[in-house]
Amino acid sequence: MQKKRVKGFIINKFRGDKNLLKSGLKMIEDLTGVPVVGVVPYSEINIADEDSLIDKMKEANKGFTIEEADKEIENFSKIIEENMDMDLIYKMIKEEK
Repeated sequence: MQKKRVKGFIINKFRGDKNLLKSGLKMIEDLTGVPVVGVVPYSEINIADEDSLIDKMKEANKGFTIEEADKEIENFSKIIEENMDMDLIYKMIKEEK
């Protein structure tokens, strides 16, 4: 028997009122049987992009100190924690072990 690989969905870079999205989130869960574990709002984060070409286009990180980068990462981690069901995520991790 193959384990289910998709454990949860994350809606990323969402712009708008989350309350208007609730029925859509329920529909995703009902159709797939997989929970939506978070809706992360669009945020301007000034850290290096995974794609170096994008960094060249938007000139991210010009003159950033390590302390400034650490602050940006800390701010982003707060956004993630506030908008994700961390208890459910930790539970999913424990179930995998």
